[in-house]
Amino acid sequence: MRVTDLAISQDSSKLVVVGMRPLPFPPVDHAGRLASSDPSIEPTSSNTPVQSMIGNQFVVYDLSSKRLELSVESEGALTSVRISQDSRYALLSRVVYPELRPVGEVHLCEMSTGRTVHKYTGHTQSRHVIRSGFGGQDEEFIISGCEGGRVHVWDRNSETPLAVLSGHGSGSVNSVAWNPTDATVFASCSDDHTTRIREVRST
Repeated sequence: MRVTDLAISQDSSKLVVVGMRPLPFPPVDHAGRLASSDPSIEPTSSNTPVQSMIGNQFVVYDLSSKRLELSVESEGALTSVRISQDSRYALLSRVVYPELRPVGEVHLCEMSTGRTVHKYTGHTQSRHVIRSGFGGQDEEFIISGCEGGRVHVWDRNSETPLAVLSGHGSGSVNSVAWNPTDATVFASCSDDHTTRIREVRST
């Protein structure tokens, strides 16, 4: 598997890895079109784009036993993983392609089952690696960069967008990180070659 990101849980019990692996290509006919053994299925037109045969995976390992604990196929390309402080949830950034158009999503998943419990949308991600993270005193916020040069903040439990923050120049905001010892401060870095330190002020 080609690893795109990984994280170790706060209690040092789990290793979470996200990445991609090649899948076998289906058979093609002499014209280079996808063939099928099912006579009811017409071969795809040579003008129809064929999606890359890549499997995207979210994998959890138990570090004490060094055994695979969970492996989940993802619908889209995974670019980031973060683990909650209680070591129960993984936050995944991914790109999906409904109707062949890229859409960025952030998923909060149970590490025990791989089930998505919350999904956060509204930011742009199509071709760049964008990373997300937890934020706030009790990780009550979800934060992510985007390809539009902004930082997006959501309420963790309600999935409600709370803020869209500018301040960077052109290009993607690639990564964000909340200060682990000061819940009022977080950082973001961008293709504009800057890192911004921001302070959250209560109103």
